[in-house]
Parts: sequence; C-alpha cells; structure tokens
Amino acid sequence: GDESFKVVVTDISGGHDYDISAIAKGIIKDADAPMGVHPNPASSNDSVKLFGLQDGEYGIGIYSIGGEMVTFQELEVSGEVQLPLPTMSKGFYIIKADKEGKSYTSKIIIR
Repeated sequence: GDESFKVVVTDISGGHDYDISAIAKGIIKDADAPMGVHPNPASSNDSVKLFGLQDGEYGIGIYSIGGEMVTFQELEVSGEVQLPLPTMSKGFYIIKADKEGKSYTSKIIIR
C-alpha cells in the first residue's frame, strides 16, 4: 500500500522550518527488516523462498541449532530468491544471509 511521510527540515542557522510531505507508492524495503522464509516448515531436498532482502550478492548458510554449518552458497538476490535445501535431518535450523557487513537470520523447521 501507500505510505505517507512528513519531514521537517530546519536550515543550518535554525531560523526556518520547512514541512515536506511525500507519499511513497509500492513497497518500501527496510534494510533492517527481517528476512522471511516460505514454506516453513519445509522438507529436506526441497527449496524455500527467501524474501525481505535487499538486492545484491549474499553468502547464505544453513546452520544446525548447535551452530554447525550444513551448507553455504553465494547467491545473487533480486527480489525473492529460491534456496535449494540439501538432505537434512528433521529439526530446527537457522538460515543466515550475509551482505556487506549486515546479517539477516531466520529460523526454519525441516519436517
């Protein structure tokens, strides 16, 4: 949907305030927004869709709850991305996506 913003700008001398209003159309991506995973729960040897990431190249790892890396790959993200899942035991895992010093994580259940 549409988002409405009001920004107040004060000149450097502090003497004048200027109100600026804007309406943003479409989707606004927050760089700190959580990464989403669908479907969740998922099945081993299937793939999941990652969404909510900024476009760019990511190092994406899947980790066991104990912190052991199950798989790692570099993927180019443009919108949503399909992440193939390896053969994994049933349980809880963490998907971690790293890009330029920022990390995004999400839990996933393998059934």
